[in-house]
Amino acid sequence: MKDFRGMEITFRKCILDDVHTLRDFSYRTYNETFLHMNKPSNMKAYLEESFNIDKMRDELLNTQLSQDES
Repeated sequence: MKDFRGMEITFRKCILDDVHTLRDFSYRTYNETFLHMNKPSNMKAYLEESFNIDKMRDELLNTQLSQDES
């Protein structure tokens, strides 16, 4: 996983090419925020399901398609 400390962050709309960076950032920030409230095994299972790269790719594609239709 990437180390984001010391990096300048710029927010913009994600595109499909960003899916790995989005996944790494989302996985890490969610884990750092909520790990203390969960069992490590439960957290690992949730993170792997929720931040699955294929699932995130599909969500980005669906978002881009619905924006194109508007």
